[in-house]
Amino acid sequence: MATSSAFSWSIPLWSDHWSKELLLKREGEIGRRAFDRGFRQMAISDSEKIFPMLEQCIIPGDDPFQYVEDGASIYAGVDPAGESRPGTCIFALARLHNGTRVPIHIEYGKWKPEETAQKVIALNNAFRPEAIFFENNALQSAYISLIKLSGGLDIPIRGFHTGKQKSDPMIGLPSLEIEFENKAWIICEPQHEIGCLCDWHHWL
Repeated sequence: MATSSAFSWSIPLWSDHWSKELLLKREGEIGRRAFDRGFRQMAISDSEKIFPMLEQCIIPGDDPFQYVEDGASIYAGVDPAGESRPGTCIFALARLHNGTRVPIHIEYGKWKPEETAQKVIALNNAFRPEAIFFENNALQSAYISLIKLSGGLDIPIRGFHTGKQKSDPMIGLPSLEIEFENKAWIICEPQHEIGCLCDWHHWL
């Protein structure tokens, strides 16, 4: 479809199957992010240019482990659902010897606390991360206690509070853009069907 950077509509090139009205309806169903990727061939939406160099770190494929060398360090993170964001995210990455980060596991869902605890234990058993960073919010202590009560006594949980640190040039979002620019990440993007909302694409 021919469009401008302002997302203005022109004559649909596939009007026999997708009219303008159907495309707008589909965008409303799957969201701008998935629509841009699937229907506009834009890996990164205009609104996401806070990380303009992210795109060069994305590699088509669904096997991140092909890039992970023996002895790579594994780290994980858990960001529980909160008032501003429904759903919990569980994330794991490998840090290669040269410092490159490779995301290897992503889960996102609306789980009960007991389910989240079991998923964290399963992640620990599968990857044996050196540390699991748990977003430091009002639920952190309760989750950590629940995980330990569920059998996760040896899990290396570490508290982590983002807050104002997100804007810190050394450890916040600006530092991520520097890492993307230096190709310090290898991010596999599974080639799923258009509009896929799997956990991996939800994170991307």
